[in-house]
Amino acid sequence: MQNLEAPAVERNLEPAQPNSVGDYYDVCQFWYRAFYSDRVSLGVHYGIWPRPGMARVDALLEPYRMVLEQLRPEAGDCILDAGCGVGGASRWLALHSAARLTGVSVSPVQVNRARRHVVRQGIADRVDFHCMDYHRMSFPDARFHHAFGIESFCYSYPTPALLFRELYRVLKPGGRLVMLDGILRRQPANRAEQHLADGFCTGFRMRGWSTADEILLALRETGFRRIHFADQSPFIEPSVEDIHRRHLVFRNLRLVRPLVPAEVLQSLEGTEVQKGMYRAGLLGYALFSAEKE
Repeated sequence: MQNLEAPAVERNLEPAQPNSVGDYYDVCQFWYRAFYSDRVSLGVHYGIWPRPGMARVDALLEPYRMVLEQLRPEAGDCILDAGCGVGGASRWLALHSAARLTGVSVSPVQVNRARRHVVRQGIADRVDFHCMDYHRMSFPDARFHHAFGIESFCYSYPTPALLFRELYRVLKPGGRLVMLDGILRRQPANRAEQHLADGFCTGFRMRGWSTADEILLALRETGFRRIHFADQSPFIEPSVEDIHRRHLVFRNLRLVRPLVPAEVLQSLEGTEVQKGMYRAGLLGYALFSAEKE
């Protein structure tokens, strides 16, 4: 893992617009459950295969293990799950540590399902969820010992520094931030590559892509220190292939277009181009960590 201290830069920040993202996930929850999710991880993220021969379910749980290893929470630590989805990571971390988890999502449907999952698991006393924008949270300063996000920080584009400032605010001194997410490995070189990148963003209601360097700069300018970056791109290839195979089955939903929500059809567009993006060397995946002084 590299230790990177990037110089600070000045940026003109524009406010993020979370409503569209929340609406998208409200509508698409049934689609994600049918298309990709499993009952163990509850996740719709890329699996990570650091070891050959891993089962799919273990690869989907690997991001949770990586977060736990990075944070190493002590009993009673309060951890923020920024962009929690239906609570799969928070539930798993609560079951594998003595920490308290708080998840936030802009999707009311996701929050309600997350709450039901932890009630069924019997851990609702240590895990709670809130519907709010992670750029503007209602938590007091220095509320959390640590924070993390799995494939949620991509929705902070083009304002990652705005998000990191808010996370910095709610972290205690010495608190760690860990995130795993897709990155743009390089800028598109031609119209065909730009079409791939645009199609992915349109499909998943993203406003664009951040490169690893942009994320590192935003962390640095926010005030985070001990910033680390580890490229995980080679380890998501089995997931890229798995998503592509699933897309070949579900793409026929276009044949009944009037019966399918527009958001689901958009998601099909995103899944259709993701393999091309990965093969072209555009789509990458990375682990970032940083610490509040």
